[in-house]
Amino acid sequence: MRDEAGGLAVDFRDLSPSNVIAIFDTIHLPLRPGMSFEEVQSVLGAPEQTHVFVADRKSYDFTVGSQYPYHVSATVHDTEGLIYVTVIRKDVLSK
Repeated sequence: MRDEAGGLAVDFRDLSPSNVIAIFDTIHLPLRPGMSFEEVQSVLGAPEQTHVFVADRKSYDFTVGSQYPYHVSATVHDTEGLIYVTVIRKDVLSK
């Protein structure tokens, strides 16, 4: 399956807000730059894990989808809200 994408990472600092929204709209993931953790959780459900790598932000791990599950990690900054997202197919992640 070399012709298929297994995942993507979106660092909001590298793109305009409209480009970030376009990416998420294309993959049908209703996330937006600046969302609070509560807003992210209302879209993705309860996180499976929480990580603190830097004092001013937390990364939350979710599984979305049932037929084709994906791992989604969302990093939420204390003041800036959602700033970074990774999405990877669970079958690729398990390899």
